[in-house]
Amino acid sequence: MTDAPWYPAPLCEICERTLERISGPRCICCGRSLISEAGLCMHCREHSMELRHVVPVFRYAGSAARLIKAYKMEERRSLAVYLAQALINVLPIALGTDEAQASALSDLCIVPVPPRPEKIRAGGFDQVGCLAQLMAGEGFSVWNGLERCSNVEQKTLARDQRFENARSAYSIRDGAPELPRRVLLLDDVCTTGATLDACRNILSSRGVKVEGALVLAAD
Repeated sequence: MTDAPWYPAPLCEICERTLERISGPRCICCGRSLISEAGLCMHCREHSMELRHVVPVFRYAGSAARLIKAYKMEERRSLAVYLAQALINVLPIALGTDEAQASALSDLCIVPVPPRPEKIRAGGFDQVGCLAQLMAGEGFSVWNGLERCSNVEQKTLARDQRFENARSAYSIRDGAPELPRRVLLLDDVCTTGATLDACRNILSSRGVKVEGALVLAAD
């Protein structure tokens, strides 16, 4: 993507420097920055999920939150290239390697979290699927085998309700391609981790090894 004439998207250097990227020691579960904790952050010590190695690019605040909202809510699709490249850049962290080596990617598939059916029917665009398509254009394998069965918006629910709703909100769709062996989930924002955990559990129950997840930001 770096050789594309429109890279790195309509974002000036000054604004890019204001984006709060997550760096340094990360929680092995949610991927948020660790301050003084070792391994798990305080949030995950109290509310741990099954999924491990969630890797967010940004902290969902300030300029980063405005950037992602512009992409999602205002459908600023021109930002997709920049955001997809940002996800590719943190891929080695998710895989625990110094670089995205070909051997580590040979049987790995990116699995985008699907949108609400009502959103697509209403003319909205699949922002996570769009990022996955751009990653596919860079040579990554993408598996679009999950579907969302519920139109309930997770952001309207309390934490416990999110986990309860997510358990039955996703499934493997009829006619899905053959299940991959190893996957990384892909989503936009991780708040409680309920959505990612539900997708992880569905795939794991079918024998798929879920290595972790890439997300644009953690709330």
